[in-house]
Order: sequence, then C-alpha cells, then structure tokens
Amino acid sequence: MDITIVWASGVILGFVLLLFYFRFHQRVEKTPFIGAIFFALIWPVTVVVILSVWTVNGLLRAYRIHSYRKINIKRNDNYKSKNNDVK
Repeated sequence: MDITIVWASGVILGFVLLLFYFRFHQRVEKTPFIGAIFFALIWPVTVVVILSVWTVNGLLRAYRIHSYRKINIKRNDNYKSKNNDVK
C-alpha cells in the first residue's frame, strides 16, 4: 500500500476522532476546527516517524547479530582448519 494512502486515511480518521472527542467531551459549543485539523495532520507523521525509527533500529540490530554470527563462524572454521593441519 502506498504511504500517501495510509497517511491520508490516518489524517481523515484522526480528524473525525477529534471532532467526536470535542463534540462530546467539551462544554464549549464550537468545535475548535483549527486545533483538530492541525493535530489530524501531525499525528500520522509522528506515528510514521516512530515506526520508521523502530523498524530501522530493529533491522540494524538484526544485521549486526547476523554479521557477528557470520564472523564467528568464519573464525571457528579457520581455527578448526588450522588445528586439522597440525594433526
């Protein structure tokens, strides 16, 4: 799915949820549209950034573990081959 579709649907969902929140949980008759629009535009960006950072950190960690294991396997193979040559 394209990232713009996800972002746009998040904006619409956030805007609708904020309208419902302001409608039923505030004593003021007017809904603060500017605040709702601003927050609706910002929160999907925040979620995407947080998920991107978590994903990149997870991928880097997995790559480091994989490369560390790869290096250890090569070292063990070299150690075994050197010991086999001595015998």
